[in-house]
Amino acid sequence: MSRPDSSQHQASARVPLATPARSMNRLAKHFAHRVPVSRAEDHARIDFQDGVCTLKAEATTLCIDIESTAAATLERYQEVVARHLAQVTPDEAVDVRWQRVAPPAAS
Repeated sequence: MSRPDSSQHQASARVPLATPARSMNRLAKHFAHRVPVSRAEDHARIDFQDGVCTLKAEATTLCIDIESTAAATLERYQEVVARHLAQVTPDEAVDVRWQRVAPPAAS
């Protein structure tokens, strides 16, 4: 999935962390045992079976964007990503607050 289209369901979260790059790398490495993952210094992509999660490490924030073809799948990915982020970042209080991204209006 390279670009969302109007049928995609999307959610985003901005998670304040002391070490967002380290947390991003830990999360990406964790998922790499199960699904395809690509990583760079400040961003990563996790390719789920029917969705994609992109991570971007900023100075004090980990930006997480998830898209999927089904609303129920998106919710599951939100739960899974938040739970695993907390697991790989045990030394920080992880507060993931998801916001749904409305699909563009049909023209």
